[in-house]
Amino acid sequence: LFTAVLILQPWMAGAVAAGGMAVAELVGKGPGYRNLKQLVFNSSQRLLSVIAAAVAFHALTSAEVTNPTVSLAVAVAVAVAVQFAVNDLLLLTVVIAQMGRSVIKDWFIDRGDIPYDLALYVSGFVIALAASFQLALLPLIVFPLAVFHRAMRTQVALRSQTREAVEAL
Repeated sequence: LFTAVLILQPWMAGAVAAGGMAVAELVGKGPGYRNLKQLVFNSSQRLLSVIAAAVAFHALTSAEVTNPTVSLAVAVAVAVAVQFAVNDLLLLTVVIAQMGRSVIKDWFIDRGDIPYDLALYVSGFVIALAASFQLALLPLIVFPLAVFHRAMRTQVALRSQTREAVEAL
C-alpha cells in the first residue's frame, strides 16, 4: 500500500488500497467467512490512510522516487507518519467505541508490531523504487513481499498468543 502512496495519484492509491483490502478480506479468511462490517471498516481504513499519506507526499514533493533529494526524504517520512497515524487513529477509535472504556494506555504500551510496520514501509519504498526503474519488476517483488508480510503477521500473532498464555497461567 505504501508503494501506491509513492507512485500513484491519491485517488488511485486509495482505490488500490480499498480494493486490495476488500479482496484480501474476501479471499484471505477462508471459505464461508464473510464479515461485511469488518470488510467495510478495513477497506475504508486503508482507503483513508492511503489517501491521506498520498496527499501529504504529493503536496510536499514532485520529485521522482529515483531522484534522492531532501524534499523526497522529508515527503516519504511525512507520508509514513501520516499513513501510520491515520491507520492507528481509526483503529483506536473503533476499539474505544467497542470496548466502552479508554484503552489508550494499553494501546501505546503493547506496540511490538511497530518494527514490522516500519519494515513494510521500507519494503514499499524499495518496490516503488524498483517500479520506477522497471515496471516489469513488480510481479517479481509482490510474491516475496506477501510471504514477508504473512511471516511478520504470524510472528506478531505468536507473540500475542504467548503473552496471553503466560498471563492465563
